Amino acid sequence: MPPLPSRRALLVRAVVVLLGLVLAAAAVELGLRIGRHRSPRLGSLLYEPTFRTEYDEIGSTPELLATGTLGYKPLGHTPGFVLNSRGFRTDEYLETRPAGVFRVVVLGDSFTFDSYGVPIEQMWHQVMERELAARSGRTVEVLSLSAPAVGPRFELRLWELEGRRLEPDLVVLAFFVGNDFTDEAGTPLEAGLESFLPRHSLAYRLVRNLVRLRGIETHPPPEAASARDGDGRGGYELPSYASTYDPTVPTFDEETFDRVERNRLLAYAGPYAERFDALFGDAAAVLERLARDVETSGAGFAVMIIPDQTQTDAGLRRRVRAQLSLPRGALDVDRPQRRLREYLASRRIPHLDLLPVFRPSAGRGLYKRRDTHWSAAGNRLAGVALADFVIERGLGPAPAAAQPSAGSRR
Repeated sequence: MPPLPSRRALLVRAVVVLLGLVLAAAAVELGLRIGRHRSPRLGSLLYEPTFRTEYDEIGSTPELLATGTLGYKPLGHTPGFVLNSRGFRTDEYLETRPAGVFRVVVLGDSFTFDSYGVPIEQMWHQVMERELAARSGRTVEVLSLSAPAVGPRFELRLWELEGRRLEPDLVVLAFFVGNDFTDEAGTPLEAGLESFLPRHSLAYRLVRNLVRLRGIETHPPPEAASARDGDGRGGYELPSYASTYDPTVPTFDEETFDRVERNRLLAYAGPYAERFDALFGDAAAVLERLARDVETSGAGFAVMIIPDQTQTDAGLRRRVRAQLSLPRGALDVDRPQRRLREYLASRRIPHLDLLPVFRPSAGRGLYKRRDTHWSAAGNRLAGVALADFVIERGLGPAPAAAQPSAGSRR
């Protein structure tokens, strides 16, 4: 029988094994840090929405889009849509605004990009476009400069790099209270080990996100896109995509959906009021900077405040709240909107709060099933309400019979 190793030998072996594990972990981390910039798929799997990102040093639209979760590129494919030659899910457009056209630029995240799968013609900004054109008798062009999983800082820089050059008559920022306070903020509302680990370990983040993907229902993918007429241009949707749209098909399983909404409920929970105030101050500063820059361009500006589903659906709110340890009276459900309205009004920034628009219609299919995004019905309600607001506030196109003389701004 061979002699047992000494305690010193065992210690040396343990140190060697530990050192090997550390080096292996470091190699994995290094590989992920290099690979995420080369593989859009890997980059999306390493998504962490609360990371603070500064964009002022980015000098072009392609560079900015490349920093997004999915790294959208000109003529790239998204489900059912071929992005335009600038990398956006919108029609092709000329940089110079066509004569006689009332041009609107909308900025936002997934609620503006695709509402997680809503056909382009049923998106809220396209509804607004048709409403404004019908009521004014003018040609209206709405351009969606948006990307999923981005926040206000990204949208501000996108305006500076792309939107400002397009000579819009009106700019609308779609601000979603569910995550626009926390996206790019550095940490989530509820800080702790769960926010520390993904900040410092890409491997942990990758494993966590892969586990979470199990909560997303899988469905047959849409048919592959192909170049139209061989002209190398994008900005169009596959005809079959709209016909297969079904808002009753769930996006998440119930556990995943509830987890997302539990995190969002914290934005109006009393124990997190101090943290929310800090997040609010950061977001408000970005909103004001954007508003002032748009104003200097000569365009009108408005903020559309999008509520979270837990604010509009009392049944969902009760179910999710029951999963949290919150004292009675701890929720101030209207706080995000109230703070935004007060701030924007004090700065004389036009704004439309959709919370009172959506609440009376809760339970009427305004959201996709087990999804945090609007269905086509929700998009329509928002688009009509925004068109009403734009006209009432004098931000829309003048009626065709009352158009100003050539050479004027509108």
